[in-house]
Parts: sequence; C-alpha cells; structure tokens
Amino acid sequence: MDAVMQLLVSTSPFGYISKNMKKILNDFLAYETLGKSYAYQYLNSCYYKELTLLICLMTSYKNISNGKKINIDNLNIGTKILFQKEYYVFNGQDNESEGYSLIQLHKKNPVTRILKKDVIEAGASVVSSTKRRKVVSVKEDFGKQLGLSSISWTNEDSVIVILEKKILNKIMDVQFSLNGKSSYLGEFCAIKYLKESMILEQLPHSNSTEKPMVIFSSNMGAVIEYLDENDGEISEKRVYIIGDKWFENGQFSNLLTLEDACSDFNISMTVFSSVPSIMDQSKFKFLKKMEKEFCWLESEAFSEMDISFKFVSSNKAFRNYLDKLDEYLEEIREIHLLRYLDKLLKRFLKMNYSKITGNSESLEQQMIIISEYMEKLNLEETEEIAEILYNIYCNRFGYQNKKMIDLVRNEDKCALIVMDEMVEETKEIYINDDMITVLPYSEAIFEDLYGAFGTIILLSPYAKDRKKWLSSYVSNRIIVVFPDIQKKYFSYSLKKDKRIIQDLYKLDDSYFERDSAYLKAIDKYFEKNKKETIRTDNSSEEKLLFDELDREDNAQKSYSILIDSLMKAVSEVESENESQFVNVVRGIGLESGRNLLGTEFGKIFILQDNYCRKVDVSKIEIGQNIVEFEIPYSDSFYRTQFKKYNFKDEYLNLSNITENIKLDYFWKKILLDYIEQGEVTSAQFKERMDKLGAPYKTKSFYGSWSSIEKMPILPRDSSFIYYIGILTGNSKLINESDKYYSASEKVKRNLNQERDKLIDSFDGQNLDEIIKDESIASYSIDKVILVEGIDIEDVPRYLTNKILGGSR
Repeated sequence: MDAVMQLLVSTSPFGYISKNMKKILNDFLAYETLGKSYAYQYLNSCYYKELTLLICLMTSYKNISNGKKINIDNLNIGTKILFQKEYYVFNGQDNESEGYSLIQLHKKNPVTRILKKDVIEAGASVVSSTKRRKVVSVKEDFGKQLGLSSISWTNEDSVIVILEKKILNKIMDVQFSLNGKSSYLGEFCAIKYLKESMILEQLPHSNSTEKPMVIFSSNMGAVIEYLDENDGEISEKRVYIIGDKWFENGQFSNLLTLEDACSDFNISMTVFSSVPSIMDQSKFKFLKKMEKEFCWLESEAFSEMDISFKFVSSNKAFRNYLDKLDEYLEEIREIHLLRYLDKLLKRFLKMNYSKITGNSESLEQQMIIISEYMEKLNLEETEEIAEILYNIYCNRFGYQNKKMIDLVRNEDKCALIVMDEMVEETKEIYINDDMITVLPYSEAIFEDLYGAFGTIILLSPYAKDRKKWLSSYVSNRIIVVFPDIQKKYFSYSLKKDKRIIQDLYKLDDSYFERDSAYLKAIDKYFEKNKKETIRTDNSSEEKLLFDELDREDNAQKSYSILIDSLMKAVSEVESENESQFVNVVRGIGLESGRNLLGTEFGKIFILQDNYCRKVDVSKIEIGQNIVEFEIPYSDSFYRTQFKKYNFKDEYLNLSNITENIKLDYFWKKILLDYIEQGEVTSAQFKERMDKLGAPYKTKSFYGSWSSIEKMPILPRDSSFIYYIGILTGNSKLINESDKYYSASEKVKRNLNQERDKLIDSFDGQNLDEIIKDESIASYSIDKVILVEGIDIEDVPRYLTNKILGGSR
C-alpha cells in the first residue's frame, strides 16, 4: 500500500497534505487489516476528500493485484467480456478445437477468435455493457504506476461509500498522472452512484462497462434499502460512512438503522467523522455498537495548550431587563403558535451577548423584525416587549465585551469568533486592527488554520460551537468569553462536556493516560469555582433553561415538522404524481409567517425596483422581497382542454391534436365511459380493482380518477392503465399499457415545459407588464426575514422553491 499512499501524496489534488492528515491516512491503511467495524474521529472535518480518494485507490489496487481470474467454466454463452482492449461475446467451446470462441462486437465484419482457456482467463474481464468507442487501458497504466508487472482484470473487491454529493463532485474531477498520462479516478476505478430511486447512475469520467469497484451514495436510506432488497447478498463487503452530516439529528436515526443492517448481514462498517460531531451523549448509543473506536483526544502537541473561560460583568439594569424578558419567554414557550417569536427573541439575546460596542445595525434590524412580527400577531404585550428589547440594546454590556477582549488578547495574531449574524459589523469595528481577524462560528476548520493565530477568542458561543472549536485544538491559547449572568448555567454545560470526554476515553482503549487539554481546562475551572459548581446541582429548572439558551435554534427539526405537516395535507393523487424527491438546503422565513424551502440549485424571483430578477435560492438575503406568480399547473390547464373535447371521437381526428394526446385521451375516455355508463361509485371502483389484484390505493384515489374535475394527467406507472384494460375488457390497454402511459407522460412533460417557458420569460421584466398576462391568476410579494442553512433529504419536489402557506 506504500505505492498507493505515495501516489496520493504526490498528486495532492486538494492542496498540501499535512503531517496530521498523513497520520490519518496511514491509520486507515493499518486499521483496515483488522477486518472489524470501527469508528474514527479526527480533530476536524478537513480530511474527507483525501480519505475518499485513498479508499478508491486502495480498492482499485486490491482488484488489480489480487491475482484473480475469471473462470470460463462459469461463463454463459452470450456473456459480454473485455479482452485485449476489445469487446467480445463469449460463444462457448469451439467444436473443432480445444479452444473457446469469442466474437467481436461493434465491428462491420466481426472477427471470431478461437483461444485457449488460460489465455482468455489471464486477460479477460466480464463487463455489464459495452460501447463503440475505443477502449482506453487506464487500468494497465495504474498498475504500471504502482510497480505491478501484471494485473488482474476482475473486480472482485468492491465497497460502498456514503458521503455528501458536494464532496463526491470534487473527487470525480481529480486527475492522476499515470504512466505519463492524465487520467480521471473513474477511468481505472469503476464507480457507480446509488440514487434515492435505487437506480445505479453513471458518474462523469467513469468506466461505464465494468462492474463497479465503488458504489457511492449520498442517501443512507437508499443504501439500507439496497441491503434489504438483496437480503445482504451483495458483492460489496464493507460500507464506509464519511462526514459529520450523518451524526446530525436529521440523519442519525438512519445511521443507527444502517449499523443494524450491516450487523445482520455481516458486512463491516466504518464511520469517519470529526471529534465535534460526536460530542453529544446521544451519539454513544451508536459508538458503543462499533467493535473499535479511534478518537483524536490528545497528543503531545496539546500538552502546552491553554484553554480558559472568562466572564464579562453585567450591571444590575441589564440583569433586570433580562429577567423581565425571561418572564415573557416562559409564557411564549408554552404557546405553540408563538414558537417563531420565541426563536426571534432568543436570537436577539444571543446577538446581544456578541455585541462589541454600543451600536449595532444587526440588533436594530432584529428589533424591527420582532416588533413588526408581534404587531402582525396583534400581541397585547407588543409595546412592553419592544421597550424591554430597546433597554437591553441600550445597555453598556457591549462595551464590557470589548474591554474583556482587549484584556485577554496579547500581541500575537488573534482570531475573534462570533455568531454568524454579527460577523460583518464586528469586522467593521476591527477594520484598522491588523492583528485581529473576525470569523463566524460556522467557519470551516482546515489544516492551514493551525498555527495561524496565537490566540483564539470565542465570544458567547453556542454549546455546539464551543465543542467544535475547543475539541479541534486550533491554537495553543483558546479563551471562551461569556456573560457572567450565564455563569451558573455554563458550569452545568461544561459538566456535560467532561462526561462526554471521559466516556470517549473509555471507548478508545488506545489511551493509557487521560490528559486532554480540554478536560484539564474543565477540571481547572471547577477547582477554581467550587462554590458555583455546587449551586448548579440543585435546580433542574435552571438546567432545562440553560439547555434552551445554550442550544442553537434547531432549524432542521423545525422545518422537518413543517414538511411533515404539509405532506399530510396533500392528497394521495397529488403526492403520487409529484413523486420526485430532492434535498432541501435553505429554510427561508417570510414576513407573513409563511416559509420557503430551497434546493441547492433552485431559483426564485425577487423584486428589485419593480423588476423581477430570477436568482439562486442560495443567494437570497434577509430584507429582499420575493415575488411569486400563481399560474395554473399543467393538470389544471389539461383538464380545461380535456373538457373542451367532450370525449367525442371525431375531435380525436383533428389535425391539431398530436398522436400523444390522442393516445392519452383514448385510455381516459375508456375509463370515464365505464364509470359514467355503469354509474360506478369510487367505493365500487376501488373494490373491483382490488379484486383484480391492482396495487393498493385509497378510496379518494379512485374518486379522483373517476371525475374529469379531479383527474390528474399521469398515474404513478403503467400498471394502472393495464388494470383499467382488464376492468373494461379493452385488449389495447392490456397489451400496450406502456405505450399509453408513455403518451400521457409526454403530454404532461410538454405542458410543464410550456409553463416553465412562460415563467422564465418574466426574468428582467417590469412587474406591471408581467401581471397583464392572462395566464397569471394572481401574484404575491413577501419579505425575507430569516435565512437558515438546513439539510433535509427526500422532500417532495412540489414543496420546494415556492412560498408555502402557514407559519412554523
């Protein structure tokens, strides 16, 4: 494996590979020989791309160096094979010799070759498909680059790798210099992508003819289903899960389920993440299931680290106003309809704790948002709460923050980490200070950050962010600054951190001494503050309150609840006919209380100087106005057109009606005539279809297909048309259900394309001109008041990139 490591290090496609990263990669190669399921955490999440490449290189190396050959005795006549850079069909043993017959593919005058068994077995591989283009022998180049004199052609060793699609996209563009030529990874390591639909998709630059060595997926549910459907009888004997994402609330249950499946089917499983990703007691349920646990908790380099906790004093007035606000928060917390207001108020508090001076445009904007939102709710306490917020804002606590920062920083370069909403204005404050750099909590930690700053100051971080920065050990001097009013709650939170670190030590038995810099800092803090520590043990209510104040808004959970409620409100027919699922990456809160779920490449219209501009959802900012037009969907337009023809056969002979429309109308006319002439109720329709053995559907589903007023364009698949044929005794529908389904599919696609063209034409137009179009039923404008990064998979497409009614 040394040659594989050397190839990766010499290529370094994502930049310099540090000493620590080399240690991780070498750990991986060493631990793979254990043959066990294990979990591994590094200080941060910077190593995933290099690790994934190493997994692919290692898997490819194992295949070409294992000495395995195909067995001709196991080949069926007609099997497609690759031999000496040509595609052939295996035609069995030759009758006139002891050899075996291979017939060339994709040639005008195909040649038949008769070869000995050992010759074919030594140089042939079975392929799943063939192509007309010339075969490029990249596998041989890979073997020569690694010093192999001969290579094996079978892909016996294969694995599954689960990771985020954005990482995979970067990996697929990497090129290696092999034997003097540039080659993409997929050209010598056959790769496929498992989609949510269970389809194995071809990836760019990847050999499409071979059995895959690596199956990638960004959908853990699809991998679980893949294992279940095959009852564990798969050629992939190891599953790698790479990334922190899988430990997040929206994904963690899937991780537990996948571990159960791998355990049941005796498939080894390895999980790579960062230390911060598992700094939560709930994650130990999973880690304890692993046969081995490896975690970067300490090293000699950490022994000189100084982690300390400082508290900023607050005046009596500040504390009094916070107490008054907390009284309202306790009431608001109990009212379901006010949970969005609860979130806005808590965010205002957290922003106050991160204020550096007296004035703050961000806080002023937040106060305006809260006041306007309360007025829309007609909240009786609007004026009282608004006055409390103003008094909190006017307090001198921000100046105290500034004093503390000036006190604890030294002459070295310093990084000040603040909440994301406060980054820009904090940068303005230190614009002339070359020794201080302002970064957001969410800043990704990469290796080049290590040693870049003599001091790192975390200003009132959430618990999640505190764990991220402290357990990553990015500097020899890290200081956490908190308001003194949270001191007693802070101790409770540190106790939880201590318990987690101690539990990790128990799981990772590679440590002989427990000397974590993070753990030492906690112990030192408790030793110094014994009295405060004792007091925090008494009140369970205080602990609960601190959990809320210390926890970042769980946008993931909030939007998941919204999606679930919206899906339940949609009829079965609607959901069946919009069965595409996508990932949502943006949650956008609007002034009206409505929401918008944005996909990675989604686009929406914003209004600028009364002109409509189509922009990426990822670029939407607070304060912008979103404009949305209500244009009837293709189903609605389709039903209007359908009724015009009145189901009379002579209309289907008109020249302006396409063949697809004729076929589509034909099978639906058969169904509606049957319903009308027999006076069939939806209950009877369902009962008769159930007796025929049709897939289960609800009564409301059949009710929709019984009426032209509700009928959609397309059923889920052609089986519905097939059973309609049996029900009505129509042989055409029985024998050619696929043809009729395809016609309806094309009708729907064409209508969607027409609608999309109309909407696209609005880009750059004046709103007053657009709304003159008769196709527009109405339009609405709403202001963005909240933008949150989320990651929710398998959301129906029809719920995304549009304004959704109701508030969270």
